[in-house]
Amino acid sequence: MQRIGRDANCLTLSLPRSQRRLLQNRRSMSPRPVCAMSSIASLLVRRLWLLVALLCACAGAAHAQRFTEALSIASAADRFPDLHPSTVRLPDDWSVSRPGQAGPVWYRTAFDAAPGFRRGDLLGLFIERVCSDFEVYVNGELVYRGGDMNGPRMRNCQYPVLVALPGALIKPEANLLDLRIVGHPLSHVASHERAGGLSALQLGPYGQMADRLARYTAWKVTLPQVVSGTLLLMGGFIFVLGWRNRRASYLAYFGALSIGWAALTARLWLRELQVPQTE
Repeated sequence: MQRIGRDANCLTLSLPRSQRRLLQNRRSMSPRPVCAMSSIASLLVRRLWLLVALLCACAGAAHAQRFTEALSIASAADRFPDLHPSTVRLPDDWSVSRPGQAGPVWYRTAFDAAPGFRRGDLLGLFIERVCSDFEVYVNGELVYRGGDMNGPRMRNCQYPVLVALPGALIKPEANLLDLRIVGHPLSHVASHERAGGLSALQLGPYGQMADRLARYTAWKVTLPQVVSGTLLLMGGFIFVLGWRNRRASYLAYFGALSIGWAALTARLWLRELQVPQTE
């Protein structure tokens, strides 16, 4: 093998300088399929393990209760009224189910404690979307209030919510979960995303629901905020670049477009802004 290598080197040296240079370039540019396949295989294995971990997490979350139906009635009463409420499917979009409604609207679901539940345990109620201000009652006791029920509405429609339910209020069976919601009718807002409504509800151990809240917030809130901030900074830089360089003035239009696109997602940064309700 060493002799063959030496012979190959001798043949290479016997070639003209231009051909030797071309041969050396070809050797340096030759692909390494074994290393490439090894890297791809390693990447696929890591992705597979990540998928298995996600599936295990989903399997562990199987005992959480999900509510896709609720009793509902529009009423300004301080407690859920027993005045022939109707059954609605969740999510409930007010622009479809009750056009022109601004609330208050009551929702009620019933649940039993999970096997092995102890009164010292803490439960979590995860709500993907509730628009806009609301209260949560467990067996008639107020446990959470989000926003001012009688004042200007908060911009909570884009944010998921996690409500802690004290185990001391939970009975083994026939627990009542009531939500009282006020919001905007579709005619008073610019999009369906800001109109009143309620998503499906999930109930489970607080730690499990907190993990779900973190994942949902990362994908639905944090990631769009990062993209929005990046577009704003990049758009501002490109706009100034195009404004100062007249030969590349088209960059100013691209920068202005990026800034405008970032402004469309500005609602994610204005959660605490209270907007007076239009009459």
